[in-house]
Amino acid sequence: MMNRRTFLCGLTLGTLFAPLPAEAQKTGRVYRIGDIAPDAGPSVLTEAFRQRLRDLGYIEGRNLAIEYRWLGSRPERLPEAAAELVSLRPDLIVAISHRVAMAVKKATTTIPIAFAHVNDPVGVGLVRSLAHPGGNVTGLSAQGLDLIAKRLELLKELLPSESRVAYLGNPDEPYSPVYLLEAQRAALALGMKEVLSVEVRGSSDFAAAFALIAVRRPNALLVEPIIDGNPGLRRAVGLVWLRAAVQRCCVHKLRNLERKAPKHALAEIRDDFHRIVYAANADTARAAYSTFERTWAKRCPGVVTSLREGGDELLTFFRFPKAQ
Repeated sequence: MMNRRTFLCGLTLGTLFAPLPAEAQKTGRVYRIGDIAPDAGPSVLTEAFRQRLRDLGYIEGRNLAIEYRWLGSRPERLPEAAAELVSLRPDLIVAISHRVAMAVKKATTTIPIAFAHVNDPVGVGLVRSLAHPGGNVTGLSAQGLDLIAKRLELLKELLPSESRVAYLGNPDEPYSPVYLLEAQRAALALGMKEVLSVEVRGSSDFAAAFALIAVRRPNALLVEPIIDGNPGLRRAVGLVWLRAAVQRCCVHKLRNLERKAPKHALAEIRDDFHRIVYAANADTARAAYSTFERTWAKRCPGVVTSLREGGDELLTFFRFPKAQ
């Protein structure tokens, strides 16, 4: 099913084309478009774009030919794919995502480029301004920068006491510093104490990222939009969101543990529990879980019993064996 945003994106991309003139239909000219995207294959956006072209009189196989380049799990092919499309001399190149658009812009200054799903095209140097893009590049801005402040506002409204936020971003991306600065500005305006920058360039960086989060213990996680341009990173961030949800559930679990614990041991119990929840990976979490059981089984059996009972979120997420 096609959602409203996808439909509007395809529709608006299609409006970059004029309806096919009657005289052009008579000449039998075939227009050529290059389409390059980070996806592994056609998406609902692709079909929305095709449909709008058909509405305007451009029919594949009749008066229109589209050359597709899908990057999928091989984003390193981007420069090569962009060069391939440019060498075909199409009438237009459609570039999905800012990274793709930047690569195509670098490959040609003459072939028109229409981009979509780009956050802050001015900030990354893709166009001069939204009103007057200039050069051979135009398209759609996702305006993700404007949403950062709104997300923090919603967070503050839902959780007024939260004061520290972790910002997960890729510093190699051109507009990452712009997003981080906007997050810091918005957080300051809302009275938040800190926006912790957590750098992730690839999936292999998540262990270190979680280690930093474990030490600094932010109250919430803000994820940079650029993640959607890298399939591997997107999957890893999916785990980040899941982990964040689990951690929020575990706050309630910790409160239950505290009711079973003597006051003089509360701080120590919190620290041991956080070592489980904020573990960098399942193996580390299991080890922390075992340590928690051994440490508190004799000192405070009620705490261990409470941890085992109703701890499905924690146990399921880290794939612990169900406590007997």
